[in-house]
Amino acid sequence: MPSLLVTYGTATDLFFSGHTAIAVYGALELMRLGGPWLVLLGVAIVLFEAGAVLVLRAHYTADVFAAIVT
Repeated sequence: MPSLLVTYGTATDLFFSGHTAIAVYGALELMRLGGPWLVLLGVAIVLFEAGAVLVLRAHYTADVFAAIVT
C-alpha cells in the first residue's frame, strides 16, 4: 500500500544539514546585530535545531557537525 509520508524515487538527502546551516546563519546574523540576549537566542536556536534534527533522525551527527562548522 502506498504511503503519503514516503517520497518514492525522490532523493533529497544532503551531506550537511541545511536546516542546521540556516539556523547557524540566523544565529550569526543575530550576533552581528549585537546584544547579549540576541547572542543567547542565536545559540539556543542552533542547539534546538541541531537537537531536533538528530532526535528526529533526519541527519547523521556528521551532517549536523558539518553544517555548524562550514
